[in-house]
Amino acid sequence: MTLLSQLCLCLGERSPPDPGSQAAAAAATELLQAAADGDLGRLGRALDTPGCNLDATDSHGWTAMHLAAGSGHEECVDRLLRRGASHGGKSVDGLTPLHVAAGGGRDMCLAVLSQLLGGALLSECPPDGEGLARAEGCVGPLL
Repeated sequence: MTLLSQLCLCLGERSPPDPGSQAAAAAATELLQAAADGDLGRLGRALDTPGCNLDATDSHGWTAMHLAAGSGHEECVDRLLRRGASHGGKSVDGLTPLHVAAGGGRDMCLAVLSQLLGGALLSECPPDGEGLARAEGCVGPLL
């Protein structure tokens, strides 16, 4: 325990932030940005940061997987899946990365998700007119 931590405990204050957790939080933010941008180099660096939360979310509840799938960055989707990121996380609106990819017509992301997940389920698609029609057109051939 550092002297500063001991002093904080004596004074009844919170411990100072752990630099490791600060780095992990910064890496999670970088992960989200890299996934949205399709930047594999930045994504890889963020993934290699100890403690990086692979399932961190933005203000809409979107994970890096949502952002990559919705932007059509299939290589990022593939890397995130292989590193253990969740494919089933739901956003604030209840959307999974599969919904986002299908709704955006991101066929290659759907193919990656389908291949690595053993087949996509249409039952996971939102039951709203256009989104479902688009999901059936994109996901149906993959089943």
